[in-house]
This record gives sequence, structure tokens and C-alpha cells, in this order.
Amino acid sequence: MKILKYTILALIVLNLPTAMLFWVSEGLGSATSHLVYALLLLYPILRKEGGSTNKIMLLLGISYFIISALDFEYGPIETKYYFFDLIKYIIFIIGGSRLVEDTNKFELVIFLLLGTISIIIHALFYSDNFGRYSGFYMNPNAAGFIAITGYALTYSLNNKFFKTLTQIIFTIGGIITFSRTFIIIWILVNILSIRISIKNVKILAAGAAVFIALITFGEIFKLNTIRLKQFSSILNNEEGAVTEANDDSRTETWALFYEDVLDKPFLGNGYLALSGHGLHNQGAHNSFLMILGEAGIVPFMLLTGIYFYFLFSGLMLFDSAPHILMQAISIFLFLLTFHNYFVTFYVLIFTLWMFHEINIKKKHV
Repeated sequence: MKILKYTILALIVLNLPTAMLFWVSEGLGSATSHLVYALLLLYPILRKEGGSTNKIMLLLGISYFIISALDFEYGPIETKYYFFDLIKYIIFIIGGSRLVEDTNKFELVIFLLLGTISIIIHALFYSDNFGRYSGFYMNPNAAGFIAITGYALTYSLNNKFFKTLTQIIFTIGGIITFSRTFIIIWILVNILSIRISIKNVKILAAGAAVFIALITFGEIFKLNTIRLKQFSSILNNEEGAVTEANDDSRTETWALFYEDVLDKPFLGNGYLALSGHGLHNQGAHNSFLMILGEAGIVPFMLLTGIYFYFLFSGLMLFDSAPHILMQAISIFLFLLTFHNYFVTFYVLIFTLWMFHEINIKKKHV
């Protein structure tokens, strides 16, 4: 079972189906994606032990797909994808619920570390003119999420040397994505870490030193020149720096969809309407906005309730398990920048794992 578990975790956490799609071929990417669902379907059968399905996540998905179908006006191809996405989501929640019950924090850190190392390798050996690196994740913001999730999880580790080493790797990997979301969350997590121990200020200082070094020598490593200039201007307190950094920000993208959301707040505008296939030629880049705009208030309240529950539980459990609040902040803020919620493996698996982790911690309080 360990081989099966590690195979599934590698496929999910390392984002291998998408990496195969971009780097090898569409056929292999599709086959690898289908393999994830096949293995997740097989996992509860071979596991033999009981376990339970996360009913809240199941309810979220079913309510979204049913309600979003009420205003569904696409052709046969989109209809096929609709049913495929619904079935795949159900399979993922059923199999993933059992998988996270068998997955510990150290195992997650190792896979997140491998994913973050792929970002660093991308920058060192496959540098390009874009200058924002993403490794297996193909998208710098997604790569930043992986790095910050791993960074938050290091605060559950006991081995000081391994903890410090992984924090350095996660910090470097996250910074070279040049994800503004990563930088914001990293600062928040480090401020929280000082609440644990004042000694953690050294990690904040070390990260700041790495950040300044990358800005200083960034052009040598072909780092993104636009982001370099923006961050450098902010550090130097140059006039208009913050405004420039906010240009083309997510808030401008969200604003495109506000009228559509207000027009149909209860039942939404239908499946994929805010995902770049309906109302506009781009997605909402916000999971909360996407679900509200496509399926209305009910699944939106469920989604919001889930992640506020994580934040509240993290606050309550902070003294014994600070990583929960750190991870809750990380995933909540990431969801404000990303909209492919129901088909993104690593977001779903970390959500399921957080439910399980919180339940375990509450039993021992």
C-alpha cells in the first residue's frame, strides 16, 4: 500500500499530469491524469480498512455541479466535460479522503520539497527570458503556493537542522516564482512564527537577505526584470512603486465579473461561465468569486465556510499546532488568485488533509 500511496502523492503533489502535458505530449498528460483517478478509485478497495468520505467536500462539489448546470448552455463537448468533471471530482473526494488518513506531515513535506526543488532546477538549468520559474507546476503562482504550503508545514517538524534546511529551500523556491501572493503569505507566516519563538526572527532576516540578494543579482540569473524593478522600487521607497506593482492586479480582473455575479447571485451564470469559457475570455482568478458567479450563494457559502473553519481552527489550535493556521492562511489567500478549484489535484488534497489534521489535533486537545 505504501508504494500505491507514494505513487498517488507523487502524481498529485508534484503535478505530474500537467507537467507531462506540457513537456511530453497531450496524450501522456491525459493518460497520467486518468491514472490519478484510477488509482484513487483503487485505493479504498485495496486499503481494506474503513475510513470515511469527507461529506462536506462531497456536498460542496455536488451542489456546485447541480446548480451550475441549471444555466448551462454549451454544446456536446462542454456537456461531456461537465459530466467527466463531476464524476472525477466525486472519485477524488472518495479516494482522497482515505489517502489523507494514511499520510503524515513528514511525507507531505518531502513531496512538497521535491516540487520546490523542481522550481530551483528550472531556474538554474532552464532559465528563460520570462524569468519567473515554476518547475513541475507550469504556473509561477501555483509553484509559489506549493513552496509556501511546504514552508508553513515545516513548523510541524521537530528536527531543527532539517526544519531550517527545508525552510531555506522553500523560501528560495518561492521567491524565484516572483509570486506576489507568496511574498505576502511568507511575511505573514514569519510574523506568526515570532509568536512561537522570538528566535524565529532569524528566518525572517535570512529570507529578507535572500530576497535582497536576488533583487541585486537577479539579472545574472535571468530573473523577471519587471518584477525585479517593482520589488526593488518598493524596497527603495520610490514614488509610485506600490501603484506600479498593483498594475494588472487580480482586483482588476475580479472587477470584470462583479456585474455578472450581481445579476444572478442565487443560481449563478452556469458551469464554466467565470472560468474563461463563458462570459469573458479570461477566468475570474478567484475561487470564491468563480463559484459564486457560476453556481450562486449555496456552494459559495459552503466553500467560504470550509476555509473560515480552517482559519478559526488554526487560531484555536495555534499553541499546539501552529502549522494549521499557517496553512489555512496560505490556501485561503491562494484561492483568491486562482479559479480551477474542482480540477486541481494539489488544492483538493491539501484541503482534505487539513480537515483530517484538524480532526486529529482536536481529539488530543
